[in-house]
Amino acid sequence: MQFLSKSLWHDRVRRQIFPPDCSRRECRSTRRIWRRTPMILVEGRWVCSPQCLEASAVGLMEHFFASRRPPAAQHRMPLGLLMLSRGYINEEQLQRVLAVQFAAGQGRLGSWAVKSQFVSERQLLTALSQQWSCPVLALQGPPDLGCSEMLPWCLLRALRMMPVRFVESTRLLYVAVCDPLQHASLAAIEHMLHCQVVPCLVSDRTMDGWLANESQWRALYVQVFEKTSGAAEIARIMTSYASRLGAGNVHIVRCGPYVWVRFDIDARTADLLFRIDPVPLGDRGAYEVVAAAG
Repeated sequence: MQFLSKSLWHDRVRRQIFPPDCSRRECRSTRRIWRRTPMILVEGRWVCSPQCLEASAVGLMEHFFASRRPPAAQHRMPLGLLMLSRGYINEEQLQRVLAVQFAAGQGRLGSWAVKSQFVSERQLLTALSQQWSCPVLALQGPPDLGCSEMLPWCLLRALRMMPVRFVESTRLLYVAVCDPLQHASLAAIEHMLHCQVVPCLVSDRTMDGWLANESQWRALYVQVFEKTSGAAEIARIMTSYASRLGAGNVHIVRCGPYVWVRFDIDARTADLLFRIDPVPLGDRGAYEVVAAAG
């Protein structure tokens, strides 16, 4: 059995006796001193009932669906020129790698350069570090297993990211990432976890090894919905779970191919993931997090 801390208990009682106003302008409920149904905080705004929660969630989900757009132009020096300028590869080798990549019709230039044995894995990471202005991870041991409680495993696998260290005193979360960096997803993680995310590059081989050890990571309460019919269904499912679990705080962000919903339930959390983008990698526009629609 789990007990509330004294401060959480006081906050819950105070909100039930003196509830704040519902943030939805369309809500017709009148303010009263006592409420049987606890208020719910959705992205910093209070709603008074499951009905208002669902209506607010529909507005959020419709925004996420409508805001899909192609990636913005990246003003970065091409990786081939970076490796050429550092002397890792010559012009003839670069042309051969480009030809192989073109013939295959897929894959990244750096991966083909390593497969062709023109550059080493370390040289590729150094060039990518300069291209993305991101440090290479200097971690000697395995990732901290305690970080597994911070993000859903399914989300890590889709984004090809791995939290490796968390510094509680400064709220710094060090996250291992692969090429390409997904800045929108990193910003969404920052918002969801209320911390500062520090990305560090690792090789594809290292990331594949970590992601293959799923059994080492502690299983959390996570429900994944790979297929939904649209914003209304997602809002209905989210509201149902919020009511069933007794969530007092709901966080919603767009993170990679998913809408990530996190419920704060007393001293623990529960996550829902709704896939809305069939493409698992790459940022699809700017970081999306919006206050609950009024």
